[in-house]
Amino acid sequence: MANILYYYGMCVMVKELLLMRYFSKEVRGAVMSPETEIVQSCRRLLGERQSANVLNFLEAING
Repeated sequence: MANILYYYGMCVMVKELLLMRYFSKEVRGAVMSPETEIVQSCRRLLGERQSANVLNFLEAING
């Protein structure tokens, strides 16, 4: 994940991969059930963050 973020930056694919990693399918929503508020908030916050900061956060988690 850190390599993808390093080379591509914060793109849609990276956001979706992070959400898939940390939230279950039920929480992320499906066709019949909407996305939960926490996932919407995380998606919005990931859009506001710079990729270098998110990369540092992921490296701290993995370290």
